Parts: sequence; structure tokens; C-alpha cells
Amino acid sequence: AFGPAVSEDLQPLRGLASLAIARRLHANGRVTPEMREAELASRRATVALQERVRELETEMARLGAESAARRATLAATQREAEVLRQQAEEATTQGQHLGQQHADRAEALEEQAAAAGMHLSDAFAKLAETQGRLDEMGSTLEIVREAFDVIAHDPDSGSFTRAFVAWFCDRFQAGRCSLMRVDHEAGDLRILAHQGMDATLASRVRVRVGQGVSGWVAHHGQPVLMRDGAEATPVRPTGLDRYNSDSFMSLPLVHRRRVVGVLNLSNKHAGEPFDALDLDRAQLASHVLAMALGGAREKVA
Repeated sequence: AFGPAVSEDLQPLRGLASLAIARRLHANGRVTPEMREAELASRRATVALQERVRELETEMARLGAESAARRATLAATQREAEVLRQQAEEATTQGQHLGQQHADRAEALEEQAAAAGMHLSDAFAKLAETQGRLDEMGSTLEIVREAFDVIAHDPDSGSFTRAFVAWFCDRFQAGRCSLMRVDHEAGDLRILAHQGMDATLASRVRVRVGQGVSGWVAHHGQPVLMRDGAEATPVRPTGLDRYNSDSFMSLPLVHRRRVVGVLNLSNKHAGEPFDALDLDRAQLASHVLAMALGGAREKVA
């Protein structure tokens, strides 16, 4: 029988398969060269995301093997240090009765034991570093799997955007999140789903492409991360809203080489700043959101 691990590994593939089947079921009319090119671009984006996941899994396996090897080295070093310590104690006891020769030997053994202790401390530090990287990789992969689960559990385009916004707020400990859709005909962005904002105000928000943080991200297709107010960034916030800190993230949602939306995260819990790891993980998860959002727009069209 298939175990739980096999089921967990198939979750991302299930999300991708759901999107592929939905697109095929809603395809209409003759396939034009432009549509074929767009489909190839979407497949390349999907393959790139899958390749990134595979790279993370390979790195996790390597770090796991490295961690096991270092644990074995630690165990051997601890045994050696214990033997040296016992020998030093025995030599010290004998030296008290047998003279200077044994005392000198005891001193040498104590020096060796001290050196072994330093080596043991260094090995512990390297093991902690490896274990930290391994845990970090595991958390990143878990975030990608959870993003696919959001689509798999709620494929309806009218509600999965709200589910994604709630998930982003919870996963990245953000008190405020907004998902903005780009209207290329009107040349502006409008809030499609949000959390932590006044609903009446959110319904009236219109941001021109190229203006403000969200407009800059939509125009250039590049993310913006601000850790604190003194940090240099390509664009600055307007300062019209109230935030619990200067730190925020704004990410483009790119589908078939076209920006279809912008995701904004701010007000991290306790006023803590977002960091580069938050940005990297949010970008990975936003690729899944971009595919879902782009596919939903194609169905409507």
C-alpha cells in the first residue's frame, strides 16, 4: 500500500494537474501560434518552478547526509575526549606518587584533551549550522506544497484569491495583505482580495501602473523588499497609510511573461522586519498564485 509520504509528495503534482485539466476543459476555438507560444511560456514557467523544488529537495538530501556524517564525527570526538580525560586523570593521580615524569605526561594529556574539546566545540557549531540550513530548506518546500494545496482545496476562482490572501497573512505573520489585479486596458491596479484593510476603502483604491510601490512593481515586474525606513529601495511608499513598521514586501505576479497582479505584505507581527528569506519564500509561493490567477482570467476571457 502507498504510505503517507507518497501522498504528500503527490500534492504539488495534483495542483498542477488540476490547473492543466481546467485550462484544457475551458479551451475554445482554433489554437493560434500566439496561443501555442503562450502555452509554451507557461509550461516553461511551470518546469522552472518544478526544477527549483527538485533542487531544494536535492540540497535537503545532501545536507541530511552531511548532518549524519557530522553527528558520527561528533560521537567519535566525544569518545576520544572522554578517553583522554580519563587518561589525564589517571596520569595526574600517578604523577602525585611517581614523580615529575608522570606529571609531565599528565600535562601533555591535558593539553590534548583541551585541543579535543576545541575541536568538539567547532564540530558542534558546524552541525548546528548544517541543521539550521536543513530546517530552512524543509520549511521552504513545505511553503510551496501548502501553496499548491490552497488551489487544490479551493479551485473556484471567486474564492481561492481570498484563501490565498489569508494563507499569506498566516504563513508570513503579516497583519495586512492585498492582492491587486492589473487592468491593462485601463492602465491601473485594483484590489481583488485583502485582509487587514477597510473594505470600503479597498473597493475604491485605484493605482496607476508605474505610480507608487505597487504601480512600480507592476510596471517593472520586479519585487521590492524594504527592511527599514533607512534602506535604499528603487521606490518609496507614499506614507498615506498607517503601518506598525517601515518594513514591507511587494511582489509581481507574472503569468506567461505578463504581470497579472501584485501582492503586497506589511505589518509583520510585533513590528518585526521582513528579511531576504521571507522574500525568497514569498516569491516561490507567488508563482503558484500567479498561475492560478492567470488561469482564472483566461477562463473569464
